[in-house]
Amino acid sequence: MHVGAGDANDPLNKGWMVVGGGEESTDLYTGAFQTVKVLSDDWYSTNLKAVIVGSAAPIATRIQGPQGMSSNSIIDSGTNSLNLAPQMLSAILSKFPAAQKALLTNAIRQGQLVPAANLNLASWPTITFVLQPTFKGLG
Repeated sequence: MHVGAGDANDPLNKGWMVVGGGEESTDLYTGAFQTVKVLSDDWYSTNLKAVIVGSAAPIATRIQGPQGMSSNSIIDSGTNSLNLAPQMLSAILSKFPAAQKALLTNAIRQGQLVPAANLNLASWPTITFVLQPTFKGLG
């Protein structure tokens, strides 16, 4: 639930949470169903190859992740966070419109959260995370 004054009628409390399922749930996604290669199941370690912001050129990632990690990215549906290396976050924000970039950059510098009401998510660019795929028969 959206904290604060939010209740069941709050637009931020609308949506779907899907547990389980997959390709048969065609009403929940568009495009072809895709699978990602899991390099290690310590935290479903994956290989993030690039990030695309809107229609900008892809931002390539470092192949190796932080020391002690078996990959440069993880997928963990048990968390509500998205953790990015500072360089990747800066590269992503550099592709945002000026007002959004300033809002987020100032909040990051001050170690503050931005209230959802201030984000104007409808005007955000689409952010695409390109992960190493897995191909049937190739592991």
